[in-house]
Amino acid sequence: MLLNILTRSKSAARSGDEEHDERNEEEPESKTTCLNQSLETLYEVFPGGDIEEIRRLLATTSEESRLYVVTEMLLKKRTASSSARHARAKLEPWERFRTEEYQNAVKKAL
Repeated sequence: MLLNILTRSKSAARSGDEEHDERNEEEPESKTTCLNQSLETLYEVFPGGDIEEIRRLLATTSEESRLYVVTEMLLKKRTASSSARHARAKLEPWERFRTEEYQNAVKKAL
C-alpha cells in the first residue's frame, strides 16, 4: 500500500514536471503544488505525524527523491519513537505550503 501511494504521487508529480520542463522555467506555483501533493501523500501514509516536521523535511530535501527520502526518515523516526499521536482525517488549509507570491502579499499587508 505504501509503495502504491508513493508511486501514484510520484507519477502525478512527474506529469506536472514534464509540462513545466517544456517551458524551461519552473514557476513558484508548480513547486508549491508539488510540495503540497507530497505533503498530502505523506500525511495519508503517516496520519499521526508531526506536520511541521514533515513540512521541514520536504522543504529541505531535493526534488528528485523527495518522497522516498522523507518517507525513509519518517519510518526511522516512527520506529524510534513509541508515542502515538491523535490522527486527523485530512490536512487543514493553513498547514499547506504557500507560494512566494502569497507570502510576499501577506508581508506587505502586515
